[in-house]
Amino acid sequence: MNSHRHAAFLLLLIAPLAARADAPGQLPSTSSLELGIGVGFVRYPDYPGAIETRNLTLPFPYVVLHNPHLSVNNNRVRGIVLASSNWSLDVDFSGQPYVESDRTRERLGMPDLDWLGQAGPAFRYLAWEDATGATELDAVIPVRVAVGAQGLTLHHRGWVFAPRLELDHNLPDGPDHLNWDVNLTTVFDDRSYNQYYYGVAPEFATASRPAYTAPGGYAGYRAEFGLSLHRGDLVYGAFVNYTSLHGAAFIASPLVGRGDGFSFGLSLSWILRRSD
Repeated sequence: MNSHRHAAFLLLLIAPLAARADAPGQLPSTSSLELGIGVGFVRYPDYPGAIETRNLTLPFPYVVLHNPHLSVNNNRVRGIVLASSNWSLDVDFSGQPYVESDRTRERLGMPDLDWLGQAGPAFRYLAWEDATGATELDAVIPVRVAVGAQGLTLHHRGWVFAPRLELDHNLPDGPDHLNWDVNLTTVFDDRSYNQYYYGVAPEFATASRPAYTAPGGYAGYRAEFGLSLHRGDLVYGAFVNYTSLHGAAFIASPLVGRGDGFSFGLSLSWILRRSD
């Protein structure tokens, strides 16, 4: 994978290492900004269901921005279109890494997989909040379009419906504080998306990899835990992600080498500037 592709995907992977975005009831009335630099390490499967994993260590820009219409936490971006005290209409983002097929056992001899970006509207509802307001449970219902990039050329790859629950604990800001979050996501993909990742065209079939047409439907679930510890101008982050494909519509694909997998990461960031 080229270095610029590494960097682009690292920005997506390190998102769980930072504090969460504001919940609907906590949207700021003014803007605040933190800028800095960081370094992150991640270990992740080439794609969900792949046997091979990758290790990646790279520097990244540290950005935390909050205003009434945009929230960015270390490259976790939330666009806020409409909001009330317990709900909001957001713009939701996600992505998948570039995959070199010749380095992946299941896809050997097949075309590479493009870097994939996903974006679309999401309805967010504040389902529960404790008495202090520090711990909250949000239900998020996003629909995202997936677009692959080959240089400057973009290709539509399908649609993703990924409703999730987000449990967040956000201690008051100060020189030293700890934030953590737990997310549970159920994924449904359309036929085009699943065919792109798990379909095998007849010309790429082999004795051990028969031709396969992937259907749309249930695509597994993900459970993730992330935390960030703030100590003065330093921010320590960590996350672990478990993905299960058991019961997925495409589980019979020869490109699914295993039914589940883990990703995890660590980061260290140094805040260089703060402004309110």
